[in-house]
Amino acid sequence: MKRLLFLFVLLLPSLSYAQFDKRQKGNNTETNDESTSSRKEYKDEKEEVKGFDPSKLVISPIIGMRFNPTLIQLQPKVGYRFQERLMAGVSFNYVYYKDSYFSTYYNANYTEKGRTLGGGVWGQYQVFNFLFAAADIEMNSYKYSVAMVNYNVTEPVRWYPSALLGAAVGMNGFYIKFQYDFFQLNPNYQNRVVSSFGFFF
Repeated sequence: MKRLLFLFVLLLPSLSYAQFDKRQKGNNTETNDESTSSRKEYKDEKEEVKGFDPSKLVISPIIGMRFNPTLIQLQPKVGYRFQERLMAGVSFNYVYYKDSYFSTYYNANYTEKGRTLGGGVWGQYQVFNFLFAAADIEMNSYKYSVAMVNYNVTEPVRWYPSALLGAAVGMNGFYIKFQYDFFQLNPNYQNRVVSSFGFFF
């Protein structure tokens, strides 16, 4: 009986170690599974970032209005931030102009109307913290008419391309832009620096 008890005491550490080793292997398997799962989730997140990211969409709703003379301006822009410093997109242009005044030359009331309609593509690149290089390539139609007593003339609709290049100063989404049309064909942009302001969100 004493021999059996002595033999059991000798074997007890070996049995305990076998149980501990079995549990340790099980824990290692669970840890490996968790690591594999984590790597897979990180890979999936990385693949999602490579694709289209809605959070990088930018919108600039430019709306302007003035009276005497009347000016209505709608120039919304939609774009995408391709890189931290670069964003580009498409734009829509609508400008309506009307001015009425008394002409001493004709001794009559004189009314001018103009309408611009079109769109284009744009891009902005951040050179420094608050300085941007800005480009707008547009194709706009222009309609003009003039009316007096017993006199009414409407010019045919004409299309004018524009290449507006310049710089913008901005911070926190708000910007002021100064550009020059190098084509000088659109009557709205001729012989002047074209300035505009707006914001992105």
